[in-house]
Amino acid sequence: MKSTKVTGLSHTDGTISMARYDVGTASNGFTISVGDMTYMDAGQDDPDGFAAFGKVTKGMDVVKKILNGKITKEKFESGWDGQMLAEPVTILSAKRIDGSKPPAPVTTPD
Repeated sequence: MKSTKVTGLSHTDGTISMARYDVGTASNGFTISVGDMTYMDAGQDDPDGFAAFGKVTKGMDVVKKILNGKITKEKFESGWDGQMLAEPVTILSAKRIDGSKPPAPVTTPD
């Protein structure tokens, strides 16, 4: 994933972006901007910016319900105290709509 410094994308309402601590440390976590969060763009609070890679086109009402979900009081060594949902949310589908060929499906054993 490339930062907004490279892509020119911006963290506006509905933008999906990789979560990370330092540049190059993103793994499987992501954020969805609720409202404009352009401080996450390159040159704002962070000189490199976060890697914005997608946009919620339908379902922001669901995103807002998740945002208002119950937060666990569990302590985390990783520093995520007060930021984790008490009940996990499963994303059932996501679609690439830019017209490019999607990656090959990944199958996992049951």
